[in-house]
Amino acid sequence: MEKPDSRARSRKNARFTLPAAWAMMAQFHFKIKTLLKYKMGRIGRRVVEFEEEYTPKICSSCGGIKNDLGGSSMYKCSFCHVVHGRDVNAVKNIFHKNTQMLC
Repeated sequence: MEKPDSRARSRKNARFTLPAAWAMMAQFHFKIKTLLKYKMGRIGRRVVEFEEEYTPKICSSCGGIKNDLGGSSMYKCSFCHVVHGRDVNAVKNIFHKNTQMLC
């Protein structure tokens, strides 16, 4: 049986664990990135980092910008009416945006 104050205690603990979880994820991301750069450097390759800003908001077909994405997992363009998966649309935009930078 649950104690009456256990819900309040778990909410209080959640406030303390959430920032710690974000900090651990950032540290893990940094470690993976550092290891990847090291390994690629050993075989004579390089790692290129790219910006991802605004990529979910831009249509990968026509370039139209949709500012009201909401929580939908699908991206429907208001201009050309094409429908993409939201993540697929963002990946296409990252690819197009950053291949121009490499050339």
